[in-house]
Amino acid sequence: MWDTAGCEKYRAMTLSHTRGAVGAIVVYDISDETTFYNCQYWVDDLRSCLDPHAMIALCANKVDIMFANPEKREVMKE
Repeated sequence: MWDTAGCEKYRAMTLSHTRGAVGAIVVYDISDETTFYNCQYWVDDLRSCLDPHAMIALCANKVDIMFANPEKREVMKE
């Protein structure tokens, strides 16, 4: 499992390490809308090197904040 934190500097490493993988998890931060919109970029990159039948899961991170500080949530469930 590789965590690149979405950093562009790790893009080359991500592509070489995911080539032929059968699954990936793309995680976004619900308190930062930009991370959600960047998911499409990362999914497109993954599709270029993953197995054609690979599963890509989209996972929300920091969901605990909606209980403690709901006003910090930028990405709505819908």
